[in-house]
Amino acid sequence: MFTRQYSDKEMDIILNSIIILIDTREKIYSHIKIWLKSNKVEFEVQGLKFGDYSFMIHKNLKLDILEDLYFDNEIVIERKANAEEISGNLTNGRDRFKREFEKGKGKIRLLIEDSTYANISEGKYDTKFNPKSFIGSLHSIQEQYDVPFFFTNKEHSGEYIYNTFKYYLRNQLKTLTIK
Repeated sequence: MFTRQYSDKEMDIILNSIIILIDTREKIYSHIKIWLKSNKVEFEVQGLKFGDYSFMIHKNLKLDILEDLYFDNEIVIERKANAEEISGNLTNGRDRFKREFEKGKGKIRLLIEDSTYANISEGKYDTKFNPKSFIGSLHSIQEQYDVPFFFTNKEHSGEYIYNTFKYYLRNQLKTLTIK
């Protein structure tokens, strides 16, 4: 993928060329588009095999990047709008949800908007899912499928998505372990 080490200036050029990929099945994400547009981050809507967001960079012959590079098989973010949505995924849709994590084992980050760990632990959500079971399910999925979870309000979701991919790529460029 990358054929050489890059200077700090070249790394900045590459990092600033990230294009966020948004899965075609993602329906309500205007708050993320607003953040991306206001921060001049390009994005494209296209089908992803799993997850809701990933990224790519276009080829850049000056930097010896000979083809468009897609990272959707390496890292994705699965976004849930709130505790109620993920509660449904962990109860009624659990088998489908687990299959998604099995496909992306070790590659998925779970973003939960408009809730907190404390809200879930204290049962401050609008479902009948027992708080201990809810917390236990989140931690079980994290351990079984290597899926870390992160809570944020929706105003910061675009920032979280962008920075997750930017620092993933930055680390890869520094260690040159990208294949």
